[in-house]
Amino acid sequence: MSFKKVSAILRGNWLIDKGWAQSHMPLVHSFLQGNAQAGALIMGSSENDDEEEDDSPELVPSTVNVYEVCPRTKVAEIPFGAIANVDIVGPMMKDGDWCSWGMCDYAILMDALREAPNVAAVIIDIDSPGGQVDGTATLGDAIRNCTTVKPVVGFIDDGMSASAAYWCISQCTEVYVGQPTDEVGSIGVYCTIADWNAYYASLGLPVTDVYSTLSEDKNATYKEAIKGNEAPLQEKLDFIANAFIDAVKQGRAGKIKGTDWATGKMYYAQDALALGLIDGVKNYTQLVQRTNSLIKIYQFKSIPMAFNKMLEIAQAESFAVTDEGFAMSEENLNRIEAALTTAETNAAAVTALTAANQQLTADVEANGGQLIKATEDLAAANTLNVQLQEEIATLKQAAIVSGTTIATLTGKVEALEKGDGKKGFTGADSEKDDIDTEDVEDASSMAFQRELFSKV
Repeated sequence: MSFKKVSAILRGNWLIDKGWAQSHMPLVHSFLQGNAQAGALIMGSSENDDEEEDDSPELVPSTVNVYEVCPRTKVAEIPFGAIANVDIVGPMMKDGDWCSWGMCDYAILMDALREAPNVAAVIIDIDSPGGQVDGTATLGDAIRNCTTVKPVVGFIDDGMSASAAYWCISQCTEVYVGQPTDEVGSIGVYCTIADWNAYYASLGLPVTDVYSTLSEDKNATYKEAIKGNEAPLQEKLDFIANAFIDAVKQGRAGKIKGTDWATGKMYYAQDALALGLIDGVKNYTQLVQRTNSLIKIYQFKSIPMAFNKMLEIAQAESFAVTDEGFAMSEENLNRIEAALTTAETNAAAVTALTAANQQLTADVEANGGQLIKATEDLAAANTLNVQLQEEIATLKQAAIVSGTTIATLTGKVEALEKGDGKKGFTGADSEKDDIDTEDVEDASSMAFQRELFSKV
């Protein structure tokens, strides 16, 4: 026997249907008395433990894309786009045992299914009276986290989903029952205590509990309850009950109605639907069809900009969900149709503007070559102009120099003409009588002047 399971049965608080638990008390009593057969029934038979179990997902009969999975299943082997079906049957315990899975095991499975890109959706097929408080919130959180990525549909197939089981199933995207007689609810918490000291005393074994003087509050709620003062223990249970109620409100937000459901009562399908505890009654085939529809809706909602834009255009906070997708009011549809008409007109205008822009771009590119050539020619002309200006300046300077030289020579010629017509000498040169005067040129002769100007 597993110590964890025995310990869980003997202690702790419970989110379980009392009628179911009470009807099994004889079996539990026999189990606690050491009856091996009762132990095998409660703990699960281990006769097949030595056989190797197949970890591959199995196709659910009469379906084409639904595969049975459990915590040991190799999730990666599930075909792409398939729906994973998870069965949770019987009382729910935090930890698993020989042939049963605990809520922590299922939480790990839900995390794996959430992250698996090959799994398109999850169906949780549950028939359970509830179970331990411990482990329930963990599994509920794992289910809710999975719904943020893909649809998770809860299904009660000709059975019940009570207390801890409903806490978990309420976190699904949608919840359906298979029969009008299916029950859901029991949203509440309780615990059972026993005065074991009095029991042992009746057997002739008095038991005394001794506490440290520093531990005056140790087990105070239990001791007060044994004395008949249940208020401290009820306060603790109220805390758990409020957490349970808040979880249901969160999981069924926008669907839950009133507060009658929060008293711990069980409801058949019709009343459960009226209170918003479930979304309808469907057989398994219809459930699979609905799940496939939800897959398409999730795929559309995975593009939040498009979905939010449609809500904005329709001026709607949300759309009703149907098997075919979304249901819109006539007013919503008219607004969307008007927006589409405007969008088509704008699209035509954009197309025309785009064509005009393309033509302008082509024209600019064509004229661009001519502009470059004209720019190059202008640059060449400017360069030539600079060169010409430099040459003109040079010529002007040469003309100034030439004018000065001519003026000087002209002066000399005039001076010679005023003289005796011969080249004279002064000073020592005048004493040179050996100079041949015949060699002196007449400055007034035309030949002399032509030669002079030609040199100039």
